[in-house]
Amino acid sequence: MPQSVVEVSKVVNLVARCAVRNERGEYLLARETKASVAGKWSFPGGKVDMGELPMAAFLRELTEETGYTAVIDGFMVVQALGWDHPAGYTVEMVFHAHAGEQIQHGKLDEISEIKWFTPAELAEACETKILRNPGMEHIAQQLIRGEVYPLACYIERGNVPPPAEALM
Repeated sequence: MPQSVVEVSKVVNLVARCAVRNERGEYLLARETKASVAGKWSFPGGKVDMGELPMAAFLRELTEETGYTAVIDGFMVVQALGWDHPAGYTVEMVFHAHAGEQIQHGKLDEISEIKWFTPAELAEACETKILRNPGMEHIAQQLIRGEVYPLACYIERGNVPPPAEALM
């Protein structure tokens, strides 16, 4: 019986992203500077480095980009983006977190500003198409509907959040 061989010719990037909520119920978004998405808003996150847990990658990216710390308390979705993009695919793991303090100023090389959005402003952002891509709209719509799942859905597979001091 002949065996099928699948040729993988595109790169798959793993991205950890998170909806960070403050005590007022607002969510943190960052305005991007990358040419292809300049001026668009996105939830904080970035590429997972080799050997790095997605939760640790998100916490690292959050502090680098915005200066904030956070405590991850929920899991939202795994979504695939860019299947038709010539450079490769992106798989995003999206978490939910409560904002900690802003311990430093973020580096503004990848983002031009950060802003806290109310749920109503998130809904408006979806309507006016100011979010980076349909994946960001999906996250915003989940938040508006209150669709955040217990972190145990993710941790049960052995993915334990790193202690905060390990990221400092």
